[in-house]
Amino acid sequence: MLPIKKIINSLGWRVNLLLKKDWENKLYRFEQSISNKKISNLRVLIGPSFAIYPPSYAIDKSLTLALKLKGVEIIPIYCDSVQDIECNFIGGDWTKQNSFEKNCKNCRTTSEKLWRINSEKALRFSSYLSGDDINHITEIVSELSFEEALCFNLNGIAYGRMAKDILVNNYLVATPSLIDNHNYLLKVHLSNLLRVSLIYERILDEKKPDRVVSNDSYYGMWALLEHHCKMRSIPFYSHWPATMNRVAFAHNDAAMNLDLKASWEKFLKKPLSNENEQKVERWLVGERGYVIDTTKLGGYEQSDPILSEVDLDKPTIVLAANVIWDLAALDKQIIFNDMIEWIVETIEWFASNDNAQLVIKPHPAETAPKIPRTNENVAKALKARGVIFPKNVFLLKPDTN
Repeated sequence: MLPIKKIINSLGWRVNLLLKKDWENKLYRFEQSISNKKISNLRVLIGPSFAIYPPSYAIDKSLTLALKLKGVEIIPIYCDSVQDIECNFIGGDWTKQNSFEKNCKNCRTTSEKLWRINSEKALRFSSYLSGDDINHITEIVSELSFEEALCFNLNGIAYGRMAKDILVNNYLVATPSLIDNHNYLLKVHLSNLLRVSLIYERILDEKKPDRVVSNDSYYGMWALLEHHCKMRSIPFYSHWPATMNRVAFAHNDAAMNLDLKASWEKFLKKPLSNENEQKVERWLVGERGYVIDTTKLGGYEQSDPILSEVDLDKPTIVLAANVIWDLAALDKQIIFNDMIEWIVETIEWFASNDNAQLVIKPHPAETAPKIPRTNENVAKALKARGVIFPKNVFLLKPDTN
């Protein structure tokens, strides 16, 4: 007999499907009801939606409907399979179960479904890219060595770095050389970005929108759209669905930057209601409402024998690591070249100061069941650098309870 947990899990996708149909149908019916709304002179271009991710689909649809209610003309654009092999949306270890062609088709049809009712037909990327364009870009990229591709810049845009960010994110590593065919795949992403960049320029120059709204522009093809908007003095807005009920927006910036400095001082002066205090307490115990909460292992937590070796009477510092591939794609290096360099130098300090001890806690997402397993984790990266742990430094497993 199947355990109750397995039965519930087996039903989960059916429940989610019904819920998905419910909210999608509600939005669809509402859109039909306002399809004849009078349009004003304000024109807003909606960048390529990350539509295969339901929260992003819902945000783009809901925001579009809100703008339509105010009479705004919406100009949606989407990628209709102009990228090859893999892309910013799909590729690597995130899509091993299906071919790129199958996933690409699903992505394209989902975007077409998103924009099926609109006063102006959604603009397809392929309408702004010719075979000659593709051949020209291929000629440029094919001549580059790996290092040249990695450092490739054009008109002030670091295309090579952007391609690397997509590549390591797709394969869950920080070091490109750990990826099979990394030289070839880096050039694939570089070519794709150059294609998309050219398409953006042509669309923006032709349509001349008053505003542009996009998926979070921290990296990749959405960062390119932000760049081209700024170069044309077009106000740019990006969004990021942080949790089930909280969305971050930013003006001329990536929403994921979450730059709250300007509002933080005012926010601190506001008294917390009892309801908000309870909400903070729920957040502190892990109930944050994330769409995919990689800090939770859903019953896959393990005990770690090494914890018994920690001296509870000694001053102890816990180093909480990020996911190495995610951090590598964010390019937030300020003092250290990467996270592992920071961890190595910290270990070296404790080796010389044995009156205290260090506990290194890798991020649970390294083995989180809801996403692919990290290929280059903290333990592997430290081993590759030949790190020897002193007696007062302890490396936990990522799934340690």
